Amino acid sequence: MARRTQGTSAGLDRERIAAAVALVDRDGLERFGVRRLAQELKVDPMSVYHHIKGKAALLDAMSEAVLAGGHLRPGGTGHRDA
Repeated sequence: MARRTQGTSAGLDRERIAAAVALVDRDGLERFGVRRLAQELKVDPMSVYHHIKGKAALLDAMSEAVLAGGHLRPGGTGHRDA
């Protein structure tokens, strides 16, 4: 996990927030959770909780990224590339 960066309320870097958004895009919001994100990132769930207070804070960071136009797919340039 990356250290907390300014403008990232969840304390996760842009790449990991993008991975969370991509996970929701793929599997749906109802199946999304911090533990599923940890599994996707291949890290221990507690390491994610070290950087974020919980699912609500993560959803806030994801919303901020999407609304700010910062929704990038991991390794991509924008939400329309693929």
